[in-house]
Amino acid sequence: MDRVRIGLVGCGHMGRFHASKLSEIKSAEFVGCYDIDKTKSLTVSKEHRVGVFDDIDSIIGRIDAVCIAVPTSAHYDVARRFLENCIPVLLEKPIASDLESAEKLVKLAERKGTLLQVGHSE
Repeated sequence: MDRVRIGLVGCGHMGRFHASKLSEIKSAEFVGCYDIDKTKSLTVSKEHRVGVFDDIDSIIGRIDAVCIAVPTSAHYDVARRFLENCIPVLLEKPIASDLESAEKLVKLAERKGTLLQVGHSE
């Protein structure tokens, strides 16, 4: 069986928790990470021996699913880019900064037939 290729967007405090969990999933390959702060990406990359993506667009096509742990204010924009490309998303809580954005993400996931899961690592 092929392993699911997973990427991480957001390598701050919560992203590092997710990186640790992603590294432990035997049926998955933690491919790489991205953070707007390259220093944070490099830290996670070294800790978990994964690649670093230069930007969000460079991730698309190289993963089967993504874990997003960016600030809530960026949830909608980041998750939307992956859902539009039919890439399943695990989005750190809360789903979005407002109800309208949350509803748009849910409707987009439904329209694309793509998994959108909201959760946390603990």
